[in-house]
Amino acid sequence: MGETPPVDPAAAKKVEHTPATVWALGLVSLFTDIGGEMIFPILPRFLAALPGLGPTAVGLVEGVADGIAQIGKPIAGARSDRMRRRKPYVLFGYGLSGLSRPLLGLTGSVGAATAVRASDRLGKGIRSAPRDALIAGSVDHDRQARAFAVQQAMDHAGAVIGPLLAAALLGVGLSIPQVFVASAVPGLLAFLTILFFVREAPAARTPVAVAAPAPASAPARPDPIPRQLQSYFVILFLFALGSSTDAMLLLHAGNSGLSPAQVTWLWSGFNAVKAVSNIPGGALADRSGPVRSILAGWVVYGLVYAGFAAAHTPGAIVALFGAYGLYFGFAEGAEKVIVSRMVSPGNRGRAFGVMGFVNGVGTFIASFATGWLYKSVGPGWAFGTGAAAALLAALAFAVWARVVTGPVPPRAD
Repeated sequence: MGETPPVDPAAAKKVEHTPATVWALGLVSLFTDIGGEMIFPILPRFLAALPGLGPTAVGLVEGVADGIAQIGKPIAGARSDRMRRRKPYVLFGYGLSGLSRPLLGLTGSVGAATAVRASDRLGKGIRSAPRDALIAGSVDHDRQARAFAVQQAMDHAGAVIGPLLAAALLGVGLSIPQVFVASAVPGLLAFLTILFFVREAPAARTPVAVAAPAPASAPARPDPIPRQLQSYFVILFLFALGSSTDAMLLLHAGNSGLSPAQVTWLWSGFNAVKAVSNIPGGALADRSGPVRSILAGWVVYGLVYAGFAAAHTPGAIVALFGAYGLYFGFAEGAEKVIVSRMVSPGNRGRAFGVMGFVNGVGTFIASFATGWLYKSVGPGWAFGTGAAAALLAALAFAVWARVVTGPVPPRAD
């Protein structure tokens, strides 16, 4: 199957409300990430102070929560395919997260905090694949990368605003639990935006096969994931094995001489670079094709991680974080475009769910391994291993693209 699939008549029709839906989902991501990032920088301190496990609680709570989120992605994606509706899952997923976060301020034990945090992450697992399928089904195939980029850019913008807002609230005298409660406001705004402004395109409700249509008498059931896409998921898993949690990079930044306040500013600046680079990166992927964009992004990632393996000064760390943000602009949307184009519209939820699961499992393994290597043999081995995995995945992806699509065309239309 080539990089450019057959264009079905339904998808070729222009839907007037499509731009509003994409921008509305971008606003939803903006509000949601403001609420989430209000909590993220202060959550480890809160969890570590809970009675019972001390600092161990941080890994326990976040590990359980992330595991639940990964399990939820393929299930919700497949169910949205069968239901032929995306919005109910998007609404429920974002609503569950928005409701859960403020409840953290009322918890007083590791068990309660785990349950609340798991509910938050379960919401992410439920909404992610249906949301991506809704975006893909709302625009023509040659504008999908930019559509994904709009949502991701606004998501990253929320990650810039959230920590700064939390710092301001703490600065005027609010406690950490009170900041958790305040995160209900952006969560409510996200829920209302979905409820009133997100619409599903009719094509999103009508599965259209990319391959030859099945006979009319054939039973309705999900198409199998194409072998080419299965091999793409294997390569994504390899890349994910090199992409550990960004908390390890923040830890390295602190160990390299940056103060806690400087690390907070670095995190906001990093998300600003991601937000600024997403939309031009998506437009580039639409013009030149997602394959080139992914290759550029993965090579940037590998080189940046190689830099982190050798860098030990604050100036070098700051520069590397800036370069790291460019990876998201190049690759984040383009990776989803490959998936969207290789399955029928009626199977996108399932495919995006599997993609999220593969990435999540790989990142979980990478985070554990990177943490162990960082502690046991130092940052050189920890980040150097990540760089090697990313560059090896880029090489495998280049071979995959050549075999599956032939020479990469200058445009994907």
